[in-house]
Amino acid sequence: MFVMTLFAVSGCSFNSASESKKESEEKASNNQNNAPVTNPGDNSNNNNAPATPATPSPTTPSTPPAPATPPQPPAASEDPAEVYGVYGLMEDYNNLVGNKHGITMVKTKLYSEDQDYATFSITLSNGNGMGMVVVKETKKVKVFSIVSPISTDADYDKLYKSAAVLLMYIDQNVTEDVLTDILTQLGYGKPLEQINFRYESTDLEMTTEYVASSNELYFDIYYKNN
Repeated sequence: MFVMTLFAVSGCSFNSASESKKESEEKASNNQNNAPVTNPGDNSNNNNAPATPATPSPTTPSTPPAPATPPQPPAASEDPAEVYGVYGLMEDYNNLVGNKHGITMVKTKLYSEDQDYATFSITLSNGNGMGMVVVKETKKVKVFSIVSPISTDADYDKLYKSAAVLLMYIDQNVTEDVLTDILTQLGYGKPLEQINFRYESTDLEMTTEYVASSNELYFDIYYKNN
């Protein structure tokens, strides 16, 4: 009787422990079955996985500005009057003496040229014509020549007045007395048919000549050193 009671008590105790163990195993099994399935390649449930870095977008380099076009030098003039300084001389003449005395250089054109010289024809405002020979290499004047057709006494005076203004341009310090003396030695006041004179200075040689065949009177100045 004692043994059966002990067995019964012991069995009861055993069964209770066994059932408790069984319940624990079943709960563990259920917990495993209910655990979420994790895909090794799926990081959605892995809060500690490192974030994938953002791929930087390449920066498009800015296009450098086009270099500025350097200024082009002006094209070389093909006008002989500009090349040899005739326009500049005409402007100087007019500003210094022409406008003051009423005989200006109006226009010019190339008359002829060779390897060494260029000859220009210049129209004066009083109707006389002027020739000018320029040395190409130095661009200096070698010869001035004034011509006037003679039909009246006024044409005679006009030629000598043109000569006087040109001399005042060449030597801006010339006095009236010296100028009158030079023109007198060059035939001013003489009969037209007698005019064929020469006058020389240190740098210049001057001549006057009447050409009866064309009825023209000439006044020429030659630079000795140009």
